[in-house]
Amino acid sequence: MSDRQPGHYGQFANDADESMMRVHQDGQLLKETNYPSLRGLPVGATPATYRITLDTSRPARFPLSTRTSTAWTFKSARPTSAKENLALLWPQYGLDLDTENTTQGGSTYDFYLAFALQTGATLDVDGVEVEVSTDDGATWSTATVKAKSEGHYKVSLTNPSSGYVSLRVKAQDTGGSKVEQTLIKTYAVR
Repeated sequence: MSDRQPGHYGQFANDADESMMRVHQDGQLLKETNYPSLRGLPVGATPATYRITLDTSRPARFPLSTRTSTAWTFKSARPTSAKENLALLWPQYGLDLDTENTTQGGSTYDFYLAFALQTGATLDVDGVEVEVSTDDGATWSTATVKAKSEGHYKVSLTNPSSGYVSLRVKAQDTGGSKVEQTLIKTYAVR
């Protein structure tokens, strides 16, 4: 995960991470693997609803993004060209953090959120929800989300005086694609 600032990045997976990816078609499990890959995804010729879930956890030596969970839901059918870019909504976080992925504690914190398709197509997002947790996902409260121009959203929340903030994002577009993403210990506050 990354907030798109130079020097801020995280690996998608490493040897110490544990992960599980599941692919469902109309509620039926098609594929389950502990190595995240969508190569060779079996897509039928008739329209169907797919759900892909990816859950990861990291060992204790990694203080941030200790657990992540992402679920994509979309409709698809095998195209005549035999290839299709899946309609997966990807959250893009504009977090204003320092080089250690921390920010000021005990204050209102604003960040920007946008969504993209892997094709780069313009999205018509018709619902965005953001929740915040300061106890590693045991309890959640609703953050304020305000629509901005060109598909960007301004999210406002109150940081605790110290500790970690976890985020849970839900969004959908008018084409029926959905994403639900939970990031435990997204960033630290001090």
